[in-house]
Amino acid sequence: MDLQLTGKVAIVTGSTRGLGFAIANALLNEGCNVTICARGETGLAEAMAKLRAQPGGDERVLAVQADLATDKGVADVVLRTVDTFGGLDILVNNVGLAKGAGIVDTSDREWQEALDQTLFPAVRASRMAVPQIRERGGGSIVMIASIWGRESGGRMTYNAVKAAEISLAKAMAQQ
Repeated sequence: MDLQLTGKVAIVTGSTRGLGFAIANALLNEGCNVTICARGETGLAEAMAKLRAQPGGDERVLAVQADLATDKGVADVVLRTVDTFGGLDILVNNVGLAKGAGIVDTSDREWQEALDQTLFPAVRASRMAVPQIRERGGGSIVMIASIWGRESGGRMTYNAVKAAEISLAKAMAQQ
């Protein structure tokens, strides 16, 4: 399938395994330059090796080790992407975390960690991406949420942060 993405630049957060890796792989196969990121060095190296083994992957994949729960981590990913590939067209906010149990058994620390590891990376990365995307004449920001952001069923912390991401995406689309 040709989605006319050849030469576009994409960042995929939470991209070393699962859905994030599949998205990064699909974008690479569509001709995008792709940045993947993770906190862990081992998983990042493994994902990078798999992507770089694809035709053209050596030149079109950037791996950045960063903690997206921090301002610095998000800035490192976005700025290194722009420095390496000359801009940014696509941001896929996929990173997420689910811990905790019921309302009584879930600590404030677990709630804060869910916000720090899921919602705030999407907010910060989107905020940094918008000027870069505008500079190139437009692009896309994709929010990978979950049915549990609209319905009960997952862990409470996950439900709450995914609902917030859905709301964030709607508010950004209106802007």
